[in-house]
Amino acid sequence: MKTFRAVIWILLIFDTRVELNELNVHKMIFSGNYSKDARPKRNATEALSVYLNLVISSIHDVDEKYQSISIRTILDIQWKDEFLTWNPDDFDGVKSITVPGDKIWVPDILMQDTFLSIFNSVEKNGRAILKYDGHATIWPGGLFKVACKISVKKFPFDKQTCPLDFLSWTRPSTSIRLKNSNTEWRPQDHSILEKGEWYLQNVRIINQTKIFEGVKWDHVLFLIDVKRKPLFHVVNVIIPVMLISILDVMCFVLPSESGERVGLSISIFLTLTVFLSAVTSTLPESSDELAVFSLFLGLQVLGSALSVIMTNISLFLYFKDKQETLSLMAMYLVKLFFMENKCRNVTWHTVSRALDRLCLVFAAIWHTVLISSFLIAVYQ
Repeated sequence: MKTFRAVIWILLIFDTRVELNELNVHKMIFSGNYSKDARPKRNATEALSVYLNLVISSIHDVDEKYQSISIRTILDIQWKDEFLTWNPDDFDGVKSITVPGDKIWVPDILMQDTFLSIFNSVEKNGRAILKYDGHATIWPGGLFKVACKISVKKFPFDKQTCPLDFLSWTRPSTSIRLKNSNTEWRPQDHSILEKGEWYLQNVRIINQTKIFEGVKWDHVLFLIDVKRKPLFHVVNVIIPVMLISILDVMCFVLPSESGERVGLSISIFLTLTVFLSAVTSTLPESSDELAVFSLFLGLQVLGSALSVIMTNISLFLYFKDKQETLSLMAMYLVKLFFMENKCRNVTWHTVSRALDRLCLVFAAIWHTVLISSFLIAVYQ
């Protein structure tokens, strides 16, 4: 029992000494003429290296209409403050401390093309880790909403690339060398919360130097590759449209005597129009390119409208007076789509059936070409 109490007292004394030594470190490094407004570089002619890394927490939203992406991220900003150093041997081996972020010099990192307020690298009540050699690290984070040109050409099998462009707000390359330590992005150990329709595919990192009014500025560009999950659109739009196109072909198989052909063709036309309206409402209102799927649906609507027209013409011929003389074109149409031995007693009924066969062939070819072209366009 006495041994146990002795161990407890030793641990308490050691912990107190550590806390006192950390307090002494704080007093020592901030007791001089340290200014958080001065760039922490002893040689004023040399640029200070600042390293910027990105940790993605979640893909919040991809807005096709307003051409933007919202991503919740945490930045890892590291640099070396040459004025905040100490010897660990003088403080019982204390090699790192935490300090308020607004108490030390912090690089003013800005993200371009943001829709929200200007990003501030110094968070309120934020903390920084400071090592004995002056190496400082902060982790500001938040929801970043930036402009991103959305390409809808291959909707819903599209992939978008959205840039997160960071630079120093007031210090050019001669003062701060802003860069990423590794241009190859590695997936985080934690799972990334993704919106149901999108998932993170890759992140590419580019270190750039841009010239503005004759002055060089360092940029760290994170290219976020996100890909749409097409299952929802495939199940709820693409497959129904393809099935409806089959029904559109079947309009010319239904007998004229049934009296349902016009109603069926008009219903198919209206259904395709509703699908076209639903798809276009999810796409950008002003776009430099046309979505292949919108074009596919538009041509399907055009084919359905032609089916309505040809169905009415066929019914008009079917109920025409049998005694009326047949034209040469009608005779040629019958000979083309009927066997020769069935052309002896040609009537307008026969002409109507021949026209139905002609429309059936063309409708089958039309929809087959459309579906094939759509699949080739989105997967090439």
